[in-house]
Amino acid sequence: MTTLAELGRRMFLTAAGALATASAVGTHAFASGHARDARSADEYVDVQLLNITDLHGYLQAAPGSTSVITGAGGRKYTVGGVAYMAAHLERLRADRANSLFFAPGDLFSGWEFASESLADEPTIEALNRMGLDFASAGNHEFDKSPAFLSQHMVDGISYPTVDWDNSFVDSSGQRFHGADFAYYGANTVWARNGERVLPPYNIEWVDAGQGRRLPVGFIHLTALGTETMPASYQPGLRTLDPLATADRCAAELKSRGVNAIVLSLHDGAVAGGDFNSGTNPSGPAYELALRCSPDIDAIVCGHWHTAFNMMVPDPGGVPRPFVEAGCHGQIVNEISLRLDPGTGKVVRELTTSTNHPNTRDVAPHPELSDVVKYWAGYGTRRAAVPLGKQSASFTRTRNAAGESTMGDLVADWALWAGRQPQGPMNDANLDPRSPPTWPSSPSRRASGRPSSPGT
Repeated sequence: MTTLAELGRRMFLTAAGALATASAVGTHAFASGHARDARSADEYVDVQLLNITDLHGYLQAAPGSTSVITGAGGRKYTVGGVAYMAAHLERLRADRANSLFFAPGDLFSGWEFASESLADEPTIEALNRMGLDFASAGNHEFDKSPAFLSQHMVDGISYPTVDWDNSFVDSSGQRFHGADFAYYGANTVWARNGERVLPPYNIEWVDAGQGRRLPVGFIHLTALGTETMPASYQPGLRTLDPLATADRCAAELKSRGVNAIVLSLHDGAVAGGDFNSGTNPSGPAYELALRCSPDIDAIVCGHWHTAFNMMVPDPGGVPRPFVEAGCHGQIVNEISLRLDPGTGKVVRELTTSTNHPNTRDVAPHPELSDVVKYWAGYGTRRAAVPLGKQSASFTRTRNAAGESTMGDLVADWALWAGRQPQGPMNDANLDPRSPPTWPSSPSRRASGRPSSPGT
């Protein structure tokens, strides 16, 4: 029997034009040979899409084995660090009238001490300064709770203690005010009533010249089962089927007159070892890419911490970009769309895509360098703050009753934690005795560019 995955790979290998991928770093994946001259096709509206994924708060550099990535011919690149990323972004954005910078999730909630110990506020400041326009909520954005994401990380509300739990002073000397960008999520809903936690999509308007604007829609999905993942365990949430949700949102956007649509998906795939190409793809994002609505013109992935750049056929056999930009600030993906100025539709055969390595062989951006140094120093000072004193060692050595001092410490902590009342940030906890009491606040929209949220 031919499985869906096998059928998908067969479609990928045989569909005309679908296997046009980049063969070397700095070159593009082309939807067709005509795309090579797309930048000189002045009769179309040029739109640049820049994206990163799974930063996880690594502002200083990519950690360990993820600090080196492999490109064409086995060439190695040392990558990572938002100061270098900002420099690359500045170069990529130069002379592009319509440039959008976004991310398919897991930007914060990671393991770099300076970010994690300071409520991931350093990550938000860095992204604000780099001009992130909007983001999809990944599973790790829900590690603390939906309220923490929307009320604190986006709206800047403090809970419970300023300068201890959160709401620290940033590198500019200002109190944390939240993200200057909005979060979206189409398939994350409240289990109790099925209502969406976040808006499902946004519409960005690009300059078409002569006072005209064209809409580009972005659908946002997170991984199925996010609510049961160990770090993001939120029993008060539920995730809807990604394929059905993507198709439904695409139809809604079309009904609103949006003819250029991008899917920002916090789920991934594997597709070989060259970060700027793709071979033998497999995984949930790939299966979705083959099946989701042909009205979707590009699919940007995350979650799997992999890197690939390729074209795959939509259900009608027409190629569209299918990309993932690694993790920990390794890569900036760039997709170039050409829109028909009359209809706003993407001219698919002129679409190109490139994964740019975030190399450290350029001068770091001075503003972001200052941000990184400030928070690294803050983290070092915070790490030196005593939290308590012990008068004897905690060990695993057991006494006659089978107890150890380390075991007793863990048991005492668990007993203490279990007796604490649920705070207002636990709004996805199912305990009926602890209803959330978070203060209401209007959600801040992304600033600087006209945008329409989904409903």
